[in-house]
Amino acid sequence: MKQKLYDWNPLINTAKGLQENVSLCAVDPIDKSGALFEWVQHTAHIGVWVLNIEEDRLKWSDELHRIFETDPDRFNPSYESFIAFVHPEDRERVNATYTASLKGNATYSIEHRLLMSDGRIKYVKEEGETCFDEQKKPVVFYGSVQDITTQKTLEMEKATIEQLLLHQSKLAQMGEMIDTIAHQWKQPLHQINSILPSLEREYSNRTLTEDQLADKLDEIEMLTTHLAQTVDSFRRFFHPRECTTQFPITDAIKSAYTLIESETERLNVHFTLDAPGSFTVDGDKEEFIQALLSIFYNALQCFKHRNVTAPEIGIRVQRKETDITISIHDNAGGIPEHFINKVFDLYFTTKINGHGTGLGLYVAKMLIEKSMHGTITAENGSKGAVFTIYLPCKTAIS
Repeated sequence: MKQKLYDWNPLINTAKGLQENVSLCAVDPIDKSGALFEWVQHTAHIGVWVLNIEEDRLKWSDELHRIFETDPDRFNPSYESFIAFVHPEDRERVNATYTASLKGNATYSIEHRLLMSDGRIKYVKEEGETCFDEQKKPVVFYGSVQDITTQKTLEMEKATIEQLLLHQSKLAQMGEMIDTIAHQWKQPLHQINSILPSLEREYSNRTLTEDQLADKLDEIEMLTTHLAQTVDSFRRFFHPRECTTQFPITDAIKSAYTLIESETERLNVHFTLDAPGSFTVDGDKEEFIQALLSIFYNALQCFKHRNVTAPEIGIRVQRKETDITISIHDNAGGIPEHFINKVFDLYFTTKINGHGTGLGLYVAKMLIEKSMHGTITAENGSKGAVFTIYLPCKTAIS
């Protein structure tokens, strides 16, 4: 096949004109840029338009016709024919953006959907600008349309996969928590079972006074309230509200610790929280708690598998310039150096078969970045692993 040669001169002349501060309104990119310009458009899936407002004359590049799937010989482009392609749910937003551009209030920049004749949906990104005459009257409106359907499809697929991984991670944590709930309920239930025979015995012996009955019932009420609060804590975690709020970091840390408290007691884990001040952040509190739980469970599993004596988990919260840092350290011996750059990888685990999903730290990183707009790092300290979370600070109260 004979290679097609492109004429560079029009493009060079146009570039020179731009360098000499010639107004973009005087440059017709469709006519001036020739074959190379058309090739660039086709490669990048970007089409261009020029609308002469005074003459109500709209010109589309060939790539723009390809994006809208119209025949250049038969289709007469106009703003009305363009808006007819826009998805009905997006038309008002597109019109508002276009009108604002004509008034000089803003540049034309928008992403929206196209509804094709066969029902397919395309996604496009449009950038445009209006040129005004000396009387500030709009005379030319020009810009570009990029077909971003493939990009949007990949983004939606990625979002779906992330939601599935998030759900899978929660299911894995649920298994851990069911055991925790059972342990937390065991002691209160045992106490209630001890109180009831005592009441029955004293009632049979006619030695039960009203005050004794009231005290025993108060004790049972306290124990059942504790059981209910335990259930509520887990229920809120597994059915979080889908919203972004401002919340104190220390409240979220304490809530996360409450969910694993019986497990830390069973392993005799010494837990410390050093937070000099109250710091507030924006984000999804429940998802932040899930990220913390992933780190906590990682440490607890290491304590068990490595038979750590006197295990410790320490947390330090502090303000560093515009960030809040939450450092979580343990004394479980740390992460092998050749694995330290992989701990946040999907399905990566250093645990023996059947004792790790490789989801926890991956999901923790995803939640910190997506829900909290922060970052997380992992390194080894003097006694074990150190996970540091960096979050943008909303407010700080000493």
